[in-house]
Amino acid sequence: MDRSFSFMSMPAFFFSRPAARRRIFPLLCLLLWCRPAVTAEPPLEAVTLQLRWLHQFQFAGYYAAQEKGYYREAGLDVTISPGRPGLQPIGEVLAGRAQFGVANSELLHQRLLGRPLVALAAVFQHSPSVLLVRADSGIRSPQDLVGKRVMMIGDDTDADFLAMLRNEGVDVSRLARLNSSYDVGDLLDGRTDAFNAYVTNEPYLLEQRGVLPAVISPITYGIDFYSDILFTSEQELAERPDRVKAFRDASLRGWDYAMRHPDEIIELILRRYGSGKSREHLRYEADAMRRLILPELVELGHMNPGRWRRMADSFVQLGMVKADYRLDGFLYDPDPKVGYSRVKWLGGAAGGILILLAGTALCQGIFNRRLQREVRERKQAEDQLRQTGARLRHLIDGGPAVVYSLLPSLQAEGGFAMDYVSAALVRLAGYPPAQWHEPAFWSEHVHPDDRQGVSGLNRRLLRERGTLVHEYRFRHADGHYFWVHDSLTVICDEEGRPVEIIGTWIDISARKEAEAALVAAKDEADRANRAKSEFLANMSHEIRTPMNAVMGFAQLALKTELNPRQHDYVERIDRASKALLGVINDVLDFSKIEAGRMDLERIAFRLDAALDSVYSLNAVAAEQKGLLLRFNVAPDVPAILVGDPLRLSQVLINLVSNAVKFTAAGEVSLLVAKRRERKGQARLLFTVRDTGSGIREEVLPYLFEPFTQEDSSTTRRFGGSGLGLAISQRLVKLMGGVIEVRSAYGQGSQFSFVADFGLAAQVVPAIPPARPPLPAAAQAGIRLLLVEDHDVNRSLMLEVLQEAGFVVDVAVNGREAVERVARFSRDYGAVLMDLQMPEMDGFDATRLIRRGLGVTDLPIIAITAHALGSERGKSMEAGMNDFLTKPVDTGLLVDTVRRWLAASPL
Repeated sequence: MDRSFSFMSMPAFFFSRPAARRRIFPLLCLLLWCRPAVTAEPPLEAVTLQLRWLHQFQFAGYYAAQEKGYYREAGLDVTISPGRPGLQPIGEVLAGRAQFGVANSELLHQRLLGRPLVALAAVFQHSPSVLLVRADSGIRSPQDLVGKRVMMIGDDTDADFLAMLRNEGVDVSRLARLNSSYDVGDLLDGRTDAFNAYVTNEPYLLEQRGVLPAVISPITYGIDFYSDILFTSEQELAERPDRVKAFRDASLRGWDYAMRHPDEIIELILRRYGSGKSREHLRYEADAMRRLILPELVELGHMNPGRWRRMADSFVQLGMVKADYRLDGFLYDPDPKVGYSRVKWLGGAAGGILILLAGTALCQGIFNRRLQREVRERKQAEDQLRQTGARLRHLIDGGPAVVYSLLPSLQAEGGFAMDYVSAALVRLAGYPPAQWHEPAFWSEHVHPDDRQGVSGLNRRLLRERGTLVHEYRFRHADGHYFWVHDSLTVICDEEGRPVEIIGTWIDISARKEAEAALVAAKDEADRANRAKSEFLANMSHEIRTPMNAVMGFAQLALKTELNPRQHDYVERIDRASKALLGVINDVLDFSKIEAGRMDLERIAFRLDAALDSVYSLNAVAAEQKGLLLRFNVAPDVPAILVGDPLRLSQVLINLVSNAVKFTAAGEVSLLVAKRRERKGQARLLFTVRDTGSGIREEVLPYLFEPFTQEDSSTTRRFGGSGLGLAISQRLVKLMGGVIEVRSAYGQGSQFSFVADFGLAAQVVPAIPPARPPLPAAAQAGIRLLLVEDHDVNRSLMLEVLQEAGFVVDVAVNGREAVERVARFSRDYGAVLMDLQMPEMDGFDATRLIRRGLGVTDLPIIAITAHALGSERGKSMEAGMNDFLTKPVDTGLLVDTVRRWLAASPL
């Protein structure tokens, strides 16, 4: 028997049997009678949406869905309830007073705590939450908030701020947290330093009152939360899934409309919802929101599960939830997948019933519905494609760049012709897009000076493929030239043949103008720095020249027979002149550091030798005051370092001498410890402690600023320029550290800093002496040549050298010095050469002696009032052997001459 059977033959099979007809006919009548009328409109379901805040553009999509009838088409009668301070949408939804709500990151926190909540759509892809400050407050980063008054909500809505502070290492307990007043006037009136705000709202209010705002945004510091999240409860989703889907879909349609018609929705808000904001304020809000919602780039309502997990991890790190959290069921799936077994069971049951009832009619209905669904889905896809295309065109045409495409053309110059150019071209260059399709239009409008270079770059692009970027000038339709940044990429087929060139064009005229202005400003700054350096050099020379005479003659006078009163007078002159010299040196050092011309040496030195000089310079002053001066170096500190011993000593001398100066009784200690040592580098910690007067707390923030002392009486009592600590701080920064200070007024102070040094096995002297310095008896009768144009300084050095037993010849300028060396070169043991002299300076004179006369073994010692490091370098390049700066210590002058006499053949 033939058992072949088809679904379409089922009605004939059943209706061919009388018994079947008697059973099925009444059932069909019953179904037809029970079938609802097609034209009957079902009643609207009433639901409530609870907003987070008062009516404003922040909720524009919901107003649009209401106004355009999207909710009504979905069978919903929606009440949009505004928020207010203290009202929480989450509580309203869980209590059943609202079916849907809008929340921020607190929605996730409450879910992690076990609340039955479901996120339906994230409207804002980036949170608008910021900490708002006044631009003139100087607060620019989370670290600047320490010790400041900061207004926050005070609950889990602050999570993004707390996560930002944690990421930046800022302890929230160091902030003076205030509960938010929701009134930005508190920031304007100085009642808070930072105010929790929306970047879409409060900055506008500050600008309207003439106050420039600044924001600290969590996004800048890696905290990027979703915001304005549409949500419902698990109960609502379980009991009314169709209603949840209908409400979500209608709301997102509303948001799509609102983003495309912001002006219309602004008028709707003003007309129907009574917002307290002006039209301009709402427009500001709409523009700022677009940058956070990103409707042209991201699907409205998009939610990334991985990003939700990162948000949840932030709550874990803040200690607000446990690490074993689960997000199952939290994120709504608008297109759930039904299991195969369930489909099979339902299909089998329905098929059996429908086969028994009306196989043919049912099959026709299924086919029709399927066809309608496919048509609807295709139409939706086409609409979405059109919307996407329109968004892309809007994005391209409204952006700052011109986008264009070139296709191969045998007639076009270079083998490619313009195929497409965006409408932004009219705004940028003033030409209609049609003109760009004309042959040679582009090349004719490139600046003549740039044309050849641009053509060469284009040929290279076609030869090398890939991407090429160049900048050139292009003629605007009004005749002026503007700078463009042109980026081109070659598209090749599978065989490597160029088939298209795509490019972008950006106007960079403003950048070029800024670069030109920057170059001009740099040149002007360089000229100013050179002028300042020249002024300082000249002033140094003019001050040091008479200072040399004052100090030198004072030292000579102290060696003569003086009565006690005269001796005291001269000793005071000597001390005062040395103090003045210290001020001059401080000013020069500070100026060099400010101009970026202070370079540290990298030589091997013994740490104990550097510390000995610090100790010896302060031991007498400490002993006179009855202070205990202690130096303690940890055993593991390396003995030999590589660095700048002179600048290290300068810093330590300043800190220790300050400690001795401001300590009346007790002790002053210098401690040296090793912080770390690795790969030939060592980091040392230097600490100077005293039991002195201490420093007032209000002075500490300004202690390292130039010309700063605790009060004006300090200068009167102790002297000083107020530059020592400023210079020391800058020198320590050059060494890789920073000076820190701890002080309690009346109890003493502690200054500490770390500095980085290299390590060396031994110290190599910079100028190794050939043999020990020449004994005083052996120098008698040795002839020297003193070259000095200043008569007072000449008389001083003449007397010092003659008193030391030398025979001294004198020249008053470089020309006379060259003549004397030419006649008596073998008679002179050394030459002491001033640098700045009339007729011929010391540099030219030395060059003539070395190269013109060929005298290379005669020691030439520079003696100058110019103390800049560049002068030393110039002296060495000219052929001099050593360098002394005025005022010259008389003992140092004689010792230097003896050392070079001992090192040179006589």
